[in-house]
Amino acid sequence: MTLLHLTDDELGGVAFLPGLKILSSPFAWLTQLFHPRFQGDIRVNAHGLSEEGATLTRKLIARGVWIDLAHASDASQKKLIPVLAEAGQPLLYSHTALRKYLGAERGISDSQLA
Repeated sequence: MTLLHLTDDELGGVAFLPGLKILSSPFAWLTQLFHPRFQGDIRVNAHGLSEEGATLTRKLIARGVWIDLAHASDASQKKLIPVLAEAGQPLLYSHTALRKYLGAERGISDSQLA
């Protein structure tokens, strides 16, 4: 299940898309105008997983649902990955590209691959 998709919501932050597609998450992007966050030369979303998102994740895992990290922001993944590891779930990225080629947070980074 893709817990986080195109727009930041009460569950957490989403990964920014490349180019003008970054506007698909308008509130997060506007916040980033005043307090930008970068990983190297890639703009990343500072919004992470909320407590509500963490609670829902644990409930889904308890029911045998695998969580797809493909659209989660790096900040959200920092909270999601330990929850998944604790449950013995693999890290699932169902559809993405390598970040170094995509040029956006939405792509999987070298550290996420490791």
